[in-house]
Amino acid sequence: MTRPLLPIWSLAAPCVAAAVLAGQTPVPSHEPASRPRPAQTKPPAPLKPLPVAFVNGAPLLADRLQAAINEVMPYGVYHVGASPERVAEIRKQALDRIIDEELQYQEAKRLGLVAPKAAVDREYARVRRRYKTEADYMAQLRRSGITQADVRTEAARRALIGLAYDREVAPRCKVGESEARDYYERNESKFLMPEQLHVFTLTVGVEPAAPREQWEAARKKAEGLKAQIRSGADFEALAREQSTDPNRDKGGDLGYVHRGRLAEEFERALGDARPGALVGPVETIYGFHLLRVADVRPPVQRSFADVRERLEKDLEDRKCQESRGAWLRDLRSRATIVIPDAVPQGSAPGTPKPPVR
Repeated sequence: MTRPLLPIWSLAAPCVAAAVLAGQTPVPSHEPASRPRPAQTKPPAPLKPLPVAFVNGAPLLADRLQAAINEVMPYGVYHVGASPERVAEIRKQALDRIIDEELQYQEAKRLGLVAPKAAVDREYARVRRRYKTEADYMAQLRRSGITQADVRTEAARRALIGLAYDREVAPRCKVGESEARDYYERNESKFLMPEQLHVFTLTVGVEPAAPREQWEAARKKAEGLKAQIRSGADFEALAREQSTDPNRDKGGDLGYVHRGRLAEEFERALGDARPGALVGPVETIYGFHLLRVADVRPPVQRSFADVRERLEKDLEDRKCQESRGAWLRDLRSRATIVIPDAVPQGSAPGTPKPPVR
């Protein structure tokens, strides 16, 4: 059972401190920090990031929200390539995300949890590993206007949230053999491995926008290659010489593929094909394909022993998701969450809306 990977928005590449960009100190998440200023006679007063939510009175600032948004969609795409509806949806998802994070952080503090140095070191190391060299890492820190201490403070926050998860959620995730076996016996059909086909392909590729004459020429070429194979030519050798597929270097070998996993056109063409069958030409948007079935493996019912380890892991992951969801809903039910009205960057916050619970 593993704890879900906690997003460190403020520390994710390419921006080391997206959640503390514009000078926000990571912990507490709602206290702005000063940034180094370039040497100027009269430096302009920096705009302070505005609160986008208040969680039990603690403000979450716009820079942390933007960092969470950037985790979902890169900055340029968010502002240029997305519809207003999609932008609003992403913003809501990101806002919910940072509110949930703050709730977990506050719960960890309420419980009196203290992150040991080793846990903070692990979180810090996760950030540092995103950069190839120390020079790259330090350069990004300078560009972001933060220090290693800021990054470590955010790492400590992440470690605290992890401790709260380990205390409140992880104990509810465990799945034993009896529970896994019961699930298996009630869902045996889910563990039936479908028929598998060992398929080889030979493709005569055509550009989708090519004129019909090129498509007809490609069809005739594929039919000619099929005739050669039927006359004794080696399929794999022809695939290496004539196919336009990336797998031509392997003689067109796709390996064993489960029924239902191939392209729809291939599935229809193969039907109930048996070993040795040569099928095609099959037309797709990529051109014309010849298919050879080298072997067929019948369906196999996988035993509980075969699937036990993976099944227990999958069930534990599901229980963790459900338990974490229940925990967050409980935290929200006991919290006062206020979303201020939207206001321009740099102006005073608007009148808070009624609490959203």
